[in-house]
Amino acid sequence: MNPTVTQTKTSTKTVAVAVVMIAVGLGLIGYAAGLTPGIKSKTTPADLSGTVAASVTTISTVGDTLTYTIKIKNAGSALVSDVAFKESFAKGVLTYVSSSATGGFSCSVVSSDLSCTGGAISAKGTATIIMETVLTANPTACGNTATMSSVLTIDPSNTITESSELNNTASVSLSAPGMCTDLSITKGASATSAETGDSVSYTLAVKNEGSATQLNVKVSDTFLSNTFTYLSASGSNGFSCSQSGLTITCTGGTITSGSTATITILGSINNPSLTCAETESLTDTAEVDPDNSVTESDKTNNTATVTTTVTGPCGGTVTPPTTTSGGGGVTGGSTGSGSSGYSPGDR
Repeated sequence: MNPTVTQTKTSTKTVAVAVVMIAVGLGLIGYAAGLTPGIKSKTTPADLSGTVAASVTTISTVGDTLTYTIKIKNAGSALVSDVAFKESFAKGVLTYVSSSATGGFSCSVVSSDLSCTGGAISAKGTATIIMETVLTANPTACGNTATMSSVLTIDPSNTITESSELNNTASVSLSAPGMCTDLSITKGASATSAETGDSVSYTLAVKNEGSATQLNVKVSDTFLSNTFTYLSASGSNGFSCSQSGLTITCTGGTITSGSTATITILGSINNPSLTCAETESLTDTAEVDPDNSVTESDKTNNTATVTTTVTGPCGGTVTPPTTTSGGGGVTGGSTGSGSSGYSPGDR
């Protein structure tokens, strides 16, 4: 056996093993540092996404509240700072009320959009923003239905480097039927018949059968004769009443959808020309929106009429006493020979 050759082979194997060990060591060091070619870093870039949800699926009544819940998620493995977004909601129909947010966002309304900046979302974390709005206008004409959408846009200026920009928008839509105004009126009297001198009250019930709140409602009540003497009138829901001639006018009423306002008119019956058992019909008609200033789905229920039968008084009559030749005094209202029991001879 040649010892020189044997020694040379042993030396080659030793060198090869040493090289492999060094390579493995460097690989481990590079992996730990995240620098080894071909091995992906465990730190993933930012990836922001969002959702938006509405508190209702349908809204159609002025004054109703609509709340949006916005969630922005960071799917990356590191904190993302200076996050911004905007929420575009139905302009001219919804009015912004308030908002609250986690993640340090600062929000304000800019051109009817909710604009929020300065947010910080941790790795795998989620920020939640609540925006409250109120319906302040009719979304479409009566009988139609509109679709009202709200759109979320994350990082609208595109200043954040993300692994995907395709999930930076979200939206929600809801049905918005057109609001219809329909005012109606009914009227009742405290008595359907009365005599001169009696007090009578009339009650007007004004209902809003539409889906929209109606402001500045006007009501008029006109009597066809001066047999009714006006005393006073008062109303609920902000109505203020006054009288001119035979007409009582009440203005300034606010009636929400489905609710009813009442107006009470007080007065007395006065027709001294009526004789006993003689009658007269006292007719008066109440009308809501007499100037026809409100667009309504139905105008046929805007008037109400009540008739009160007025009767002349039939009080008792007094017959004057009569005297006879036999003496003076009460004789029961008839002439005759009876006397009152008194004569000049009694003195």
